[in-house]
Amino acid sequence: MLQRVLILLLLVARGASAHDCWIEPVDPHPMQDVEVQVRLLVGEPGQGEAFPRRAEKVVRFVARGPKGELPIQGADGEEPAGRFRIGRGVHVLSYRNRPSVIELEAGKFEEYLREEGLEEVSRLRAGRGETGKVGRERYSRCCKSIVAGEEPGGAGWETPLGDDLELVPEKNPLLLAPGDELPLRVLLRGQPLAGAKVAAWSRARFDLRTSGRTDAEGRVRLRLPAGGRWVVTCVRMQATTDGGPQDWESLWSSLSFVTAGYGPRFQVDVAAVHSAALNGCALGELDGVAESELVAVAKDGAIVVSRLEPRAWRSEVAAVATGELLGVATGELDGVPGDEVVVVGALEGPVREGVRGVALLLQRAGTEWRLTRLVQDDGLLRAAAIVDGQLFLAGSRRQVLRLRRDPQGSGWIHDVVGALPGLPRAASGARTSGSGARAAGGVAFACEDGSVVLARPAAESSGAWALQVVDQRPRPRARLHAGSAAILVADDDGLLTVVSPRHQRWTVFEAGTALRGAASGQLDLRGSQHQMTVAGANGEMTHAWLKDGQTDWTREVVAKDGAELRDLAFGQVVLTGQRPQPCVVVASASGRLLALRRPE
Repeated sequence: MLQRVLILLLLVARGASAHDCWIEPVDPHPMQDVEVQVRLLVGEPGQGEAFPRRAEKVVRFVARGPKGELPIQGADGEEPAGRFRIGRGVHVLSYRNRPSVIELEAGKFEEYLREEGLEEVSRLRAGRGETGKVGRERYSRCCKSIVAGEEPGGAGWETPLGDDLELVPEKNPLLLAPGDELPLRVLLRGQPLAGAKVAAWSRARFDLRTSGRTDAEGRVRLRLPAGGRWVVTCVRMQATTDGGPQDWESLWSSLSFVTAGYGPRFQVDVAAVHSAALNGCALGELDGVAESELVAVAKDGAIVVSRLEPRAWRSEVAAVATGELLGVATGELDGVPGDEVVVVGALEGPVREGVRGVALLLQRAGTEWRLTRLVQDDGLLRAAAIVDGQLFLAGSRRQVLRLRRDPQGSGWIHDVVGALPGLPRAASGARTSGSGARAAGGVAFACEDGSVVLARPAAESSGAWALQVVDQRPRPRARLHAGSAAILVADDDGLLTVVSPRHQRWTVFEAGTALRGAASGQLDLRGSQHQMTVAGANGEMTHAWLKDGQTDWTREVVAKDGAELRDLAFGQVVLTGQRPQPCVVVASASGRLLALRRPE
């Protein structure tokens, strides 16, 4: 319980949008005369943390439908926070709470005012000479959600509930199609509120947002580019007049609903947010069970681990290295259930000319994490891959190093596989079978000189590995994804190609921007068997698929971030008791770790 309270406090302290609170039914399309569970959530676009009912904070928690008003019942500490039996037709759910207080240092308070469109308050603070003063605020919430029991076309959605700050739709949001406008009116204690910022964001895609300001009659129109779950928010702040310790008082209003049109094909979650740029990412079963975790490495040396739980993604900084980290690999190295994590980068400080390199092993020891140095190199280590219980490393000295457990002891056996023709930028591995010219799988390296180099077993029973250049282009190769029979390669000039170990190359498509990651895998299990996902330096994540009988790939931009995307990995995530779900994870220079999957 203490951990959950701390998480909620961190959400509130992280910035203005973290104040957002909304309610929504667990089942957005219930049948009539069934019990509907209702969740309370707090967070920001792409991140919603369900929190339990706190009886001492509830002022009003009801469902108003065609037959009147019903209490949304629940026990203190329960999550989902309430339940009611829904009848036929439209029901408006309402949650109001008692005020809470928050205190933010001056810079963060001013940033929060800008994010929420409260420039008037910022000007008042400046006029009073208080711009550098700590922001002390008392705030309360008025949350609504619209849901229908089998008949979304009924009345009731347009009737104000009388909240202190209320978002009142002037068109039934349950019937909106993608691209439709939603007209709204904002009421402050029953009267139109002019000049208020109203924002709407998709619950499925954090980057789908729109906003506007109310006119003199309190009206605003927002165009919703996609269907699915949406949350609309508005905030009003004024100076306090009661002489208490808080200088400002705010009202927060939200309205949630699910439109009639189909939502985005893919759900994009913010699985973690870090204060520094993320350079690399991977997925792995770190605790030896089926539940996968996401791992990312950061410019400041942090190793971020995130796990999907029933209520939200849960992330932590597992360890911090002494230098900037560039890459991460997961896989089995010690024969004990649970993948190991190997990270590579600079031994100390940021990446720069002449910096020494390091490879570190991250392992979970009970509830703690242990970080161990595996290799210290005279050159920067830039790429790592784990295949067949062996670790392969490469860096600015262009040597490919192989590490494996010493069967006679607890140490590691090191050897040099060979030298690369160019500086490596990434590595990817696939389980091997066979050897020599007939070997399948291996470890592929993308190099700055335009080469793709494959390491694989050299001959039967010898245990040695050999390097082979399997492709060459005049432009640098950025990232790749190795399979058992072919390698998917993403290049600096935007070209996405498939390369075979027999020196064959096929062009998939040209992205029009430098590519920073690519993976092949069936992300949409109901779609084509031939699917790929790429990450661009322009911040776009693109999913592509090949329809039966066609030769041209169909592409769809499924998410946009405000910064360069730097790495992409494909795997599976699992919730306890549920089947594995395909997932693409992307590391962004914004510090966000994005997870792309099918909507739940």
